[in-house]
Amino acid sequence: MEDSVSGVGTPDSGVSSSQKSTTPPVLGRIVNAWMGKVRNAKKAKNDFDRDAAEAMSFYVGDTRKLWQSMTRDGNISGGATPTPSFLININKCFEMVKVYGGILYNHNPQRHVTPRQLPMIDPDVLGVQLPQVDPQTGMAEPPDEGAMMYMQTMQAMEVDKSTRQTQAELIERYLNYTPGELDLRTAARKAVDEALITGAGVMWTEAVAAPVEPPNPQTLMVGSFYDTVANLLLDPDATDMGEITYCARRVTLPKEQVARMFGIPAKDLTPNTSSYESEEQNNRSVGQYPYQSQSRRQGGKTTDLITFYKIYSKIGVLAQLKGSRTKSDAKMFDALGDNAYICVSDACPYPLNLPPTVLEEEPDETGMPASLRQRLSWPIPFWSDNDGWPFEMLAFNPVPNCVWPMSLVRSAAGELRFINFIISWLATRITSSCQTMIGVSKAADEDLKEQILADSKFGFKIVEISQALGQNINELMSVFQSPQVNADVWQILDRVMALFDKRTGLTDLMYGQTSSQMRSATEASVKGDAMQVRPADMLDQITHWSTRLSRKEAMAARWLLRPEDVVPVLGPLGSMAWQQHLSLKPGEDPGMIAREFDYTVETDAGRKLNKSNRANSINTAMQTMMPMLMQQAQATNNYDQVNGLLKAFAETLDLEPDGLMLQPLPPPPAPMMDPAGAAPPEQQGQPPSPEQA
Repeated sequence: MEDSVSGVGTPDSGVSSSQKSTTPPVLGRIVNAWMGKVRNAKKAKNDFDRDAAEAMSFYVGDTRKLWQSMTRDGNISGGATPTPSFLININKCFEMVKVYGGILYNHNPQRHVTPRQLPMIDPDVLGVQLPQVDPQTGMAEPPDEGAMMYMQTMQAMEVDKSTRQTQAELIERYLNYTPGELDLRTAARKAVDEALITGAGVMWTEAVAAPVEPPNPQTLMVGSFYDTVANLLLDPDATDMGEITYCARRVTLPKEQVARMFGIPAKDLTPNTSSYESEEQNNRSVGQYPYQSQSRRQGGKTTDLITFYKIYSKIGVLAQLKGSRTKSDAKMFDALGDNAYICVSDACPYPLNLPPTVLEEEPDETGMPASLRQRLSWPIPFWSDNDGWPFEMLAFNPVPNCVWPMSLVRSAAGELRFINFIISWLATRITSSCQTMIGVSKAADEDLKEQILADSKFGFKIVEISQALGQNINELMSVFQSPQVNADVWQILDRVMALFDKRTGLTDLMYGQTSSQMRSATEASVKGDAMQVRPADMLDQITHWSTRLSRKEAMAARWLLRPEDVVPVLGPLGSMAWQQHLSLKPGEDPGMIAREFDYTVETDAGRKLNKSNRANSINTAMQTMMPMLMQQAQATNNYDQVNGLLKAFAETLDLEPDGLMLQPLPPPPAPMMDPAGAAPPEQQGQPPSPEQA
């Protein structure tokens, strides 16, 4: 049975016969075709979902359900395994998230937009002879046609360089404003944590309405937002992210909100989410993701919920889908091209963004209804960029020939299961060993047994033995000693924990501890460098991921934002420059903007990791280079190089460098001209020389 919460069920489930009868057949085929693709994508993701669910259960799951899954899902072979009294989960996954998360993403990125520098070609390389200046007359020779073209091109390049610099400054200011306004740090940290646990974290770039008080006009803001990877589905035919032809995003919203969002009657929607109780039954196995608390949102306890899929296609609406090519009406959407945006659900007989009333509109000059192209176009045309999609996936451990990465926990899942298994049984063993077992001879009378079981007073108990028994007390009773735990168990457990730490990188150095004292500074430096290899690689991936997000936001801002949207950030003059140099002009191809987007967006997220190394390098430069640079600056009165080194030093200490900059010395005052015949001030009051006399 398909999971009804995910919206993947029978294509017409929950749809009444009256709704199906009034829906044009072509719209029903679109829903059926794409819901079939959703089911295929869900099946292709099963392996990733299973590993992600187990990793999340190690992080926040119910320990009893986790133990049941360990013994039931084939992780422990053999016959039936009894359940220990104590069920313990050594939450190494929590340690991993807290250790790596604080290093990898600890503050909002500082984004830098730099215009691309075009090469300057020497005229001699092009065979151009620039006019020479006559030294006698000071006049230049008239330029020939080639020299004139070269000078005009150089002048145009200088103007274009100034324009691009202005564009870069405007975009950089906007990109550094939205992270604080839209709380990028919280969203990105969730994605990083999910990538550490499940293997992948996802951020979606969207335009949202800024909160304003009516009757003020509504304005837009562009940002990146977190959504769990459980809601992402990818083309099952692809073996690499560059090969996917469509992606789908699962969305669950209240019924009335969905109706308002797409402008369709609420009566056409049938709630398609299961109850809270049945969802709890489905999640008793740790084989599904999202796990437990994430899925409770889908219960529909407060309002009727609708689950639908936003599909971003690069293979058109219907004609290129397998099983739909032979239909005569499948080609009616060919004029829209390959890039299409379709929203489908098993709760509605037609696409949510393509109600039947649209097909009744008057066609335009292209022969299609006027609003059809707008409804089926991507909200933001990311398709025009290379491998452009509205999301960016963060994956620390990609798998060759697979679009879904591997979780860091997955690499050490076997060790973690063993650790939890042994620790739980050791705790149970210690509990049973705490019981005191006393053996009493059958020859002893009942009075002796009652005295042994009687309560003690002030920690003492007196047991009277009748002399009639005629036996030693040690012969009447004895205390059983439980066998000790074999020391090999603890050694094996330590070895397995060490293996887990090596898999995940949670060595003693990551906690600031060492198993042995370091004998030299060189040893400490070597171990410190080795410790940073894995975090540095992960940090590099986050930097690339953040750069891609920033690039998407910059492109979306150029496509969507109007001058009134950027006035609060850039001011009136900045909004005028935005309208003139950055806004998408009517009839302009979005692909042209993507191809002409000659900026590199860089982020310094996670600079905390390399801050220590940078500080050591700057300190060395200050000791070796500063005396030489200072001597040269005093001789030439040029302190640019000294100030550059001081600025780098201040940045490593998080100081404001402006107050540390050295200023050139002012030129000496010009000598004062004395009146004619007057003696200099220092010579006044002295007798004249013989020559003067």
